[in-house]
Amino acid sequence: FLLQVYDRWGNLVYGSLDPHSAWDGNLNGKPVSPGVYLFRLQLTHHSGDLESRVIKTGDVSVVR
Repeated sequence: FLLQVYDRWGNLVYGSLDPHSAWDGNLNGKPVSPGVYLFRLQLTHHSGDLESRVIKTGDVSVVR
């Protein structure tokens, strides 16, 4: 599991390897500016010698 959230300039504002975590719209303990943020979610499944990987991308809007 890898979740990454980027601002419109491509700066990483959130990243986590924990599938039970969630981005709360903050960066360094302070709310991010309203706007559109891009996310990339990578899921990897291991079964014996086989590995499958799914990557999803999209955007999320932060409003205040």
